[in-house]
Amino acid sequence: MLARLAVQILCRYWGLGASYKDVLVRFARKVPWDEDDDVRLMAIDCLGEVLRENPDKHALAYLLELFEAASERQIVRETAYCAMARAVGTPISELPGASRHFDLAKDVAPSVINAVRDRISGQET
Repeated sequence: MLARLAVQILCRYWGLGASYKDVLVRFARKVPWDEDDDVRLMAIDCLGEVLRENPDKHALAYLLELFEAASERQIVRETAYCAMARAVGTPISELPGASRHFDLAKDVAPSVINAVRDRISGQET
């Protein structure tokens, strides 16, 4: 939890996420000592904000991969979706509430997925 708090402070409170983008990607990919995905979830969440201002096709593609991976836990997939939505400019107010699990088929905006795919393929308008 200390590592999660450090990521949260560096990225959310101090606005230094862009300086730690590579670390966020590494944590999002899962590190062995983060057994409960505490740091991973925070890193995925922070990565969405970082990618909004600092586009990175590979990191965005990884978020899409996480979202689409049926083998991942629901909360990881939800966090990846919200991070992608933030990366393509969706306001927080338009995202599903964090207080509940959402339906990964019905509560997902196709426009977010399409925008992500366009950015990854380089066809962003």
